[in-house]
Amino acid sequence: FEDATTLISGQNFSAINTTDYFNVSVKNATSLSPITAVIFMFDNASGNAFNVSNGSNVFAGQYWNASYNVSALAEGTHTITMFVNDTFGNINKTESISFVVDKTGPSISVTCTSDPNPGDTVTCSCSATDALTDVLIAAKFAGGSTSESTTAGSVGTYTSSTCLATDRVGNQGTGTGSFTVVAA
Repeated sequence: FEDATTLISGQNFSAINTTDYFNVSVKNATSLSPITAVIFMFDNASGNAFNVSNGSNVFAGQYWNASYNVSALAEGTHTITMFVNDTFGNINKTESISFVVDKTGPSISVTCTSDPNPGDTVTCSCSATDALTDVLIAAKFAGGSTSESTTAGSVGTYTSSTCLATDRVGNQGTGTGSFTVVAA
């Protein structure tokens, strides 16, 4: 038999610590053999693949979904391969979707003027990076700017305001910088 099942839609997306629904539309090339099962094989990015079997069939056999709490998965990119078979035993295992599990906020870097003297202007700047899903809301201090300035006071060590950034799945990262005022 020729492969008679075809995945006609899927999606790539990023996921956070939640239960997510993985949806596929499946069309059988022949109406004589209905789709009997869709199995979602997760690669788990660890070499230990596992299946979420018999996704639920909604709307008369063409649309299937399975849910899984992705918080059990390691951070990183994962691939789900869909195995679809019909009552004649035809199997399609060539379609997959990818998604990213990101549980960590962006890394924040705050740099401040080095070794200012009392009365000098101190400028602190912040930036953010996120290795998995990119930064959605750029790093900013409370005033909405990527930099802030103040006048150095007496000799001592001081901390900047808090800088905040948010990644594409809603994780937030914060950070502060410091500077040490030295004697003139």
